[in-house]
Amino acid sequence: MVGELQTVNFHGDDLAAVDKDGVVHVGVRSVCDALGLTLQGQLTKLKKEEWATVTMIVTDDARGSFREQAMIPLDEVPMWLATIRPMKVAEVVRPKLTKYRREVVKVLDRYFRQGERFGPQYDKGDEMSVLLAGMLDARMKTLALARQQAEDRAKLNALADAVDEVRDTAQRALDHAENATGRCSILGYANKLKIKLKPRADQGLGQIAANRCRKLGIEPVKIHSEAWGIVGVYPLEILEGLRDEFVDRAEPPKLRAIAAS
Repeated sequence: MVGELQTVNFHGDDLAAVDKDGVVHVGVRSVCDALGLTLQGQLTKLKKEEWATVTMIVTDDARGSFREQAMIPLDEVPMWLATIRPMKVAEVVRPKLTKYRREVVKVLDRYFRQGERFGPQYDKGDEMSVLLAGMLDARMKTLALARQQAEDRAKLNALADAVDEVRDTAQRALDHAENATGRCSILGYANKLKIKLKPRADQGLGQIAANRCRKLGIEPVKIHSEAWGIVGVYPLEILEGLRDEFVDRAEPPKLRAIAAS
């Protein structure tokens, strides 16, 4: 006997049932699992009862899988449930046993006779369609995210190029001003030495250069830069005297190479 398996939701439990030749059969295992009963123990008891008709039915589920399972007619379920003593099930399951005794036959009968459905039902192949639709949706979201990330990278690169252009322009203007005054800024002198200073090292070197200028009676000069604001410029002979200080406060060559890459 082959029957098309239906899964009926009853108070959160999935009950297996088939309509075979107009007779609704219920899967013994699904009821046992719901009530915390042992399948083999219940089958042994049912096979001893004259009123019970346990039938092995090959079921065909929505995925096209075939499985043989023990089932009993729906109208015998109340008799079966009546033989289950509440003291034999866990205390938390006893209210559920009462619900099964009162409602399960009515619910299954309405499901098969009146077409009432409890929870989503799918025709064969629908589950695969849902799965494929979910996979396609996930793929589209991944592509959209990748596209957005690419656009963001392009915007950041364009912004970085614009910042570099502004800095280059400002540096050229600063170089011109330095040449006009015969002086050089801390960063300008570091560029001449082809070194990259550590973070905030330019501030310390600027203070040292300004102090040496004052000791020699040289007035510090400040000029305006579009990129860096007010910048101090110092005589080249002062900065030449600080060459070792510049080298000590420069990033190691390896770090400069990593930063450049």
